[in-house]
Amino acid sequence: MEWPSKRVPQGGLFHPPKVNYDPQTRDYLKALINESKLSTLQRKKDYPLRSSWPQSKSELVLKQETKTPLIRPGSSKKRCQQTIADSGAYIRDKFVPQLPRVDGERAKRHLQDIMAFGKDVQPTPRPSKAKTKAKAEVEEENRFDQLVREIQERRDFLDEMKSLGEGDKYEQIIEQQIQTKLREMKALEVEEK
Repeated sequence: MEWPSKRVPQGGLFHPPKVNYDPQTRDYLKALINESKLSTLQRKKDYPLRSSWPQSKSELVLKQETKTPLIRPGSSKKRCQQTIADSGAYIRDKFVPQLPRVDGERAKRHLQDIMAFGKDVQPTPRPSKAKTKAKAEVEEENRFDQLVREIQERRDFLDEMKSLGEGDKYEQIIEQQIQTKLREMKALEVEEK
């Protein structure tokens, strides 16, 4: 006798034919059924079914060791310093002043003039750069003479200490100072040439 319905498989609605699965698929389905019986807290743990299947135990151990916790920006969980630094929390915004910058020296001079004379006095003209360069050259020329005088002072001091019997204490120090002054004099001679 032929089965009367084409939509319902043979055996009826409540008695479908049994399917033969291979052993690997059967184990997978059993694990799925067991997992469905777990509570929500137990499901949050990392099970082999939630990742790539099939998986060896050594891969599971490595995955659990390298897993870092996900901390959302608004959460109250503790974060390590590196995580905070990576988020950009330590980077400060560049300060941009709202008011225009005030020249302190000019304001000071203005206040001094008002306190001293009762009115604002015109500033005195400043010396030009050519005059300041000429003064610098005169100072450099005088520096050579200053070095000669300093060397002579050190030699006189050493002679005086030797006459007092304290020359051994100061001899090396004074000689080093004189050598330094002589090197500086040679450097000045090289600059002049």
